[in-house]
Amino acid sequence: MKRITLFTTVMAVAILAFVAGRLPVPAAAAPAAQSSGTNVVYTDDGKSCVRDVNTILPLPVSSAGGEYPMFLFNANAGNSSFVVRELRHPDVTQVAYIRPAAQLMVTLGGGVIRVWETSSGREKAVLRRQDPIQSFAVSSGRALLAGLDEGGRVWLWDLSRSAIPEPTALSMVVRDDVWGAWPPRLALSADGRILAVAESRVTAKSIQERGSSFSWEEVWAVVSIYDTVSGRRLRSLEGSLVSELIRTDGDYIPATMANGHAYPVTAMEFSPNGQALLTAAEDGTMRLWSVATGEHLRCYELVVGEAVMAFSPDGREIASTSLAGPGSNLALWNALTGQVVKRFAIPAAYVDLLQEPALFYPRPQLAFRPDGAAVALSFRREARVWTKQNGQLQALIRSPGDAVIAALAYSPDSRHLALAGAGPSGNDGVLIAVADHAVTRGAAVATSYVEAGLARGLEGNVRDMIQALREAERVDPFGQIRSAKIFALAASYRPPRLLAAIPGAARTLTLDHREWNGICWFGSLATRSDLFLAYCDKAVATAVSDLDRASSRDSRGVARMFAGDYNGAIEDFTYFARYYSSRDPRKVSQRQVWIDALRRGDAWVDFFQPHELWNN
Repeated sequence: MKRITLFTTVMAVAILAFVAGRLPVPAAAAPAAQSSGTNVVYTDDGKSCVRDVNTILPLPVSSAGGEYPMFLFNANAGNSSFVVRELRHPDVTQVAYIRPAAQLMVTLGGGVIRVWETSSGREKAVLRRQDPIQSFAVSSGRALLAGLDEGGRVWLWDLSRSAIPEPTALSMVVRDDVWGAWPPRLALSADGRILAVAESRVTAKSIQERGSSFSWEEVWAVVSIYDTVSGRRLRSLEGSLVSELIRTDGDYIPATMANGHAYPVTAMEFSPNGQALLTAAEDGTMRLWSVATGEHLRCYELVVGEAVMAFSPDGREIASTSLAGPGSNLALWNALTGQVVKRFAIPAAYVDLLQEPALFYPRPQLAFRPDGAAVALSFRREARVWTKQNGQLQALIRSPGDAVIAALAYSPDSRHLALAGAGPSGNDGVLIAVADHAVTRGAAVATSYVEAGLARGLEGNVRDMIQALREAERVDPFGQIRSAKIFALAASYRPPRLLAAIPGAARTLTLDHREWNGICWFGSLATRSDLFLAYCDKAVATAVSDLDRASSRDSRGVARMFAGDYNGAIEDFTYFARYYSSRDPRKVSQRQVWIDALRRGDAWVDFFQPHELWNN
């Protein structure tokens, strides 16, 4: 448990009143820091925390290359009865409703902003500048939009008029030293008068000591507050260095930062009343600032990873999330005390199964329902909605096609959830869905079964795992859950424990041919190995019809090929091709290519693409 020392009643009430907009926060001297026994140090008032930069995740590496993607869910299946509308926007990365004009939505993609009429799906306008637009922010209380182009200029559009006028350019240029890794962030206050811009700074440092040279780079965040009317910079929010260099165990590590972010800002949002600004960064902290004075009000420690957060509509709560490692969860904080009041867990095994190694995933996104009763999270190919009161998973929506979800937004009336996603097949756009629908509720139930099944399986209880997955298949409204696929992927992540448990489970639980064949097929594709060859033999042995036998021998051929048994693989593929010659000429032609390549002795990586077969 991280240490957060006690507050006085006066300070607690003052901070809440500040966020809620009733009282100013009195100035308070910063007491001496005390160690919490971790890599974070808190002051006695809980406002300040210092995190050792050496513990932070390294700069992100390009996601190009890597393993083939393995889709957990069939990209082409799904019940779409909950879908209200689909809007097409290539390479979409952001989506937002314009709340004062409830029928307007804006999306960003390909360097342009599109304005939509949500009732009809008609594109009202396309907003562009000479340099591509890189990000935007909208005001929750005015029909005002701020856009940042790649030249570092900020533009303001007034969306309240029927004919959108040319934008106003602010007299500022955004500078960012690590634009590619962490682009600058924007946030607009509810009244549109204050703009926050988060930039990153990098400084090369070196020191000479006893004939040795130590060099490093300091990366930190600078958040600037601007008046949107005058364009004048009002103040800067940044921390102060605790020390230039720290010696530890005979070595040196970079400096630490107090009352500011040691790494670039990943998310930023004004409180509903516009008096406070909340920022989150890769240094594992969220920080609350006074907009009027620039004072650092509070520090909230996060799990290091994907730092995203959102204010509740009344400003009393903050949601944050991390999907890194075993602690994957969505946390609900009391903005007053800085304490976590609720966590909505996402089992690590399930998060792992949604990971497709070759695919770049946008940062998760959070959104409170405007009525404050629920909170939504998007990550990878899913969006989840939890009820705030009891933490129950209320709804789950999967992205259409092969798109990954880059952003989400609630409609002002809380009825609809807009999901922006882009995929390698060009299936880009925004899905507007009914959030609370029989389909999305059913998907939540099915997913809960999958998560429970994975937990049992990783404990070695394959019997309960398969029963839970069968139940998930039964209630899944999308028709996407395949027990064998999930089972095989789970086993590929932790093969010794799960594979060792299968024989015992098979003696007490009747697995039919379809399940054996599925485990063989998906397990072989997922691992590119012969780990599942014994279960392929079981699939062939349990086949009753000629069709089942041909299918299972095709699956076994894949496992034999990965095992280096080319003659056995050729024999199985030939059997399949002979049976399927009049049923599916395309598959027969594909198998013949494999047979010819194996006869030549070609390596399978030269002609076989496992990811193309995953959803077959």
